Amino acid sequence: LILNIILVQLIGIYGIILSTVISITVVGIPWITHNLFNYVFHGVSIQNYVKNIFEYIVISVLACVISYFITLKLPEEVLFFPLRVIISVVVPCGLYGIIYRKTENFRYFRQLVVKVMKK
Repeated sequence: LILNIILVQLIGIYGIILSTVISITVVGIPWITHNLFNYVFHGVSIQNYVKNIFEYIVISVLACVISYFITLKLPEEVLFFPLRVIISVVVPCGLYGIIYRKTENFRYFRQLVVKVMKK
């Protein structure tokens, strides 16, 4: 609440949004994660979970940056909007596919998609 009041005075409505994101990131997510791994997932390593989350964040930021710089090269005309959307979808999906193609989760998901497509 204090952060909301301070940031709304400094940057307006965006301060409220920013303070909400900060409070969820600093308080909410660690608290939920701690409780989840202590009371629900007994014996599962929280360190592996946190490592995976940071890995996903880094890869997602990388995908966003690559997409941003590719779309930045396009003219700012309405006709290029569909191309921007396609790039913004294909680049992250392609990057995730390249990075995770050999993981067990990716193989499982691919089999699931093929199974659903056959129906």
